[in-house]
Amino acid sequence: MLWLTSLPTGVVFVGLIVLMGGIAAIAHHFMITRISAERRVGMAKTATVYITELGTLFAILTGFLISAEYSIYRQAQTAIAQETSAGTNLAYSTRPLPAVDISQIQARAAAYIDSIQREDWAALKRGELPGGETFDRMRDLQGAAYLLTAREYTPASTEWELRQAVDDLIARRKERLAIGTLTLPGLMFLLSVAAGLALVINAVMVSLREGRYAALVAVTIVLIVALDLALIIALSAPFRGGFIVSQAPLDILHDELRQGRYLPWIQG
Repeated sequence: MLWLTSLPTGVVFVGLIVLMGGIAAIAHHFMITRISAERRVGMAKTATVYITELGTLFAILTGFLISAEYSIYRQAQTAIAQETSAGTNLAYSTRPLPAVDISQIQARAAAYIDSIQREDWAALKRGELPGGETFDRMRDLQGAAYLLTAREYTPASTEWELRQAVDDLIARRKERLAIGTLTLPGLMFLLSVAAGLALVINAVMVSLREGRYAALVAVTIVLIVALDLALIIALSAPFRGGFIVSQAPLDILHDELRQGRYLPWIQG
């Protein structure tokens, strides 16, 4: 389903309208041309009985998927915010150290975040895991930070804060990558599509008996079914889908580190 979740939301929505509307039109034509008027009345009565149950089933399935996928989307946003916070804490934790050590750690942190911007995000947009460049930058940052904590002149409080910030930064990246590997439950989505199709066809059957106003209801059901399914697809890929989480917090942190905003001797 990678190709589907990578499509723009508008394209997915229009495609689903065409699919559902086309099936509704084919079903309507088949019923008019191949089924007698008397049998159509009986089918419409049966469809009237089942349309509420089908609507409830579709609402339950799509409601569950929308809630689950939105929760994952929010987790991705939170992971990026926490990753940015960990990077900021790392920069601030170096302030009691000598100037050369502060510059070294913050430069490595900036290089690490730069690698995230170039490699991690591009890989997540393709639905893949990143290569080794970001891991190398992370290892360099972690090694330099742990080396500083072992030096005699490093205060105990700074040692703890520095280790905690580095470990937290690494953990937040792992969480972000783990979220990026999550995929839309294919079977449940297909079941939702099947329920939506059954609902549309039942609405067409009802419209044969009730006339023009029921046909308008059938068109509305087609639009709602398409919108619900498109929303599920858009939310299911927070790094490449219709609703992409913002990397702006990490971009801002990277620019601040490059500009030396966290160096204690630079003001403003």
